[in-house]
This record gives sequence, C-alpha cells and structure tokens, in this order.
Amino acid sequence: MDGNGGLQSFPSYFYTTALESFLKELSKEARLDIVNGGNMTRGEATKKAKQEKEGYVVYLQLGVDSMNPSARSEDARDAIVEYILMAPATTKVEASGRIYARTYQNRGILRRPTSGIYNDYTLEEAAKAAAEEVAEFFKRHGPAHQN
Repeated sequence: MDGNGGLQSFPSYFYTTALESFLKELSKEARLDIVNGGNMTRGEATKKAKQEKEGYVVYLQLGVDSMNPSARSEDARDAIVEYILMAPATTKVEASGRIYARTYQNRGILRRPTSGIYNDYTLEEAAKAAAEEVAEFFKRHGPAHQN
C-alpha cells in the first residue's frame, strides 16, 4: 500500500482501513498465500516484483475522486482504490483497476451519510471489490500464470 501516493490526500487511517479490508478479502481465496508488504511506493513494488521468483505483487494506492490534483478529503466516499497486479520477475502488469468508493454509498447500510461508520463502509467495500478483482484473476489464470 502506498501511503504517500496521493501525497496524503486522506487521513492516514483511510490507508490502513483500505489495506486491511483488501487483505482480509483476498485471504478468503484459499489457494493464495498473502503477505503484507507494508508501505511502499510504486517503484519499490516494481523492484519487489522483479526480485520475486513466484510471488505476485499487488500495489495499492488511494486516489481522490477530483479533477484537482492537490485535492484533500476527509470523506472516504471521495476515495478511489487503485490496484496493479505485477507478475514475478517480469513485473508485467497482469491486472489493474480503479474502484470508486462512491459506488457503495447507498448499499447495504442504513446510516446517515455523514456518520463515520458509513464513511468507512464505502472505503472498505471499494477495497474488498479490488481484492475480488485480483482474486478473480487467479481463479481464471491460476497462481502460476506467467507469459
């Protein structure tokens, strides 16, 4: 997870929430062994993937759903969970995507839109959706897929 990729566009706990939700959801896929690589930049993630013999690297970043590149938000509904799945050794991008937290703002929980629980829920659901997309790649191609 790149905690600085958005130049801290969100409160720091948003990054932790997104990473924990992503890892929890991805770990449901029994065929995968998940290792939390901690905070790293995209360059560090690429370097890690290049060093790997078998393990894929997933780079996560939070972006702000705004045209303003210096935007900052306290609202998780403004988050975009971005992921890049890199193949071991080759660093080839096998899958990538952007999940908008705002997509989940009217689903599954009946709370005032300004409540903290509701705010976290949208971010958690977006991170889970990103993990589901990564898991789907492995369901289709298997963990040993490489071109």
